[in-house]
Amino acid sequence: PPCCKIHGEPCKLLEVRKEGPNHGRPFFACARPREEQCNFFQWADAPRPAAGEAAPPGTPKRKRQLSRRTTATKVPSKRSRPTSSDGRLERFVPAPSKRVAERIERSR
Repeated sequence: PPCCKIHGEPCKLLEVRKEGPNHGRPFFACARPREEQCNFFQWADAPRPAAGEAAPPGTPKRKRQLSRRTTATKVPSKRSRPTSSDGRLERFVPAPSKRVAERIERSR
């Protein structure tokens, strides 16, 4: 088995359990416990490059990870809060009942 790049230790052979086109496909991953694992990943059934050849491209990074890097420099925009004509936040304060609304009008 290949060795992971960070720890230099032999990787463990696993199989994809998730349903989909790669279900059952073997791959290598870091053999350390989950808390200590590096991100090493390699398909077990992929041909290994010969000496001097470039390695085939790996699995692309998740979009979520990429978006964190790109949005880290942007200033987040503030969302406007939905308010009613009387100034209450519609999402958090329910509209008063008909009877309560009448009492409020009489008190003004």
